[in-house]
Amino acid sequence: MLAGAKKDAQSTTAAWERVGSAIDGVALKRTRNLITGNSLTTELFRADWPETGYQIGHVIHVAMDAGRISAWHCHTLQTDHIFVVAGRMLLALYDSRAESPTRGQVMTLRLDAQDPQMVRIPPQVFHGVKPLTGAAAFVNVITHPYNYTDPDEWRLPADTDQIPFDIAKAS
Repeated sequence: MLAGAKKDAQSTTAAWERVGSAIDGVALKRTRNLITGNSLTTELFRADWPETGYQIGHVIHVAMDAGRISAWHCHTLQTDHIFVVAGRMLLALYDSRAESPTRGQVMTLRLDAQDPQMVRIPPQVFHGVKPLTGAAAFVNVITHPYNYTDPDEWRLPADTDQIPFDIAKAS
C-alpha cells in the first residue's frame, strides 16, 4: 500500500441502505422509476407511506441554476418532503431542536433524480440545497399551505457561524 492511502469507510449496507449519521425525525424513502410502454413513472409522495404520514398542504417545484445555493432555512410548523426530479443536489441538514437527541448534528445527502428518494425534514431542522453537477430541480411536498401574510420561514445566511457546515465549499 502506498504511504498516505486511506481506506474507505462503509457508506452502505449489502441491502443498499445508507450508513452514517442521521438526524432524529429525518426519513428517507427510496422509490423506483417504473418504465411503462410510453413513459418513465416515479411516485414522489404518498400520505400512506410510513415515512410521510401527512396530508398534503402545499406542493412546490424549485429549479436551481448551477452554482446557486439556497441555505439556511427552517420552519416551526411545516414538515418538508424533498424529492429531486432533475440533476444532482446536495441537501445539508442541521438539527436545531432543543429537545432532540441529535441536537447540533449535521447530516448531508447527495440526491440524484436517477436514484429517486423522498427526504422528510421535520420542523426546526435547518436545511440548505445546492446543485452539484449543473442545474437541478426538486419538488417539495409540504404539510401546511404557505401563509402569505405570516410565512413559516426562518432564515440564516449560507455562511452563518451558527451551523458547523460550509455548504458553499461542500461538494
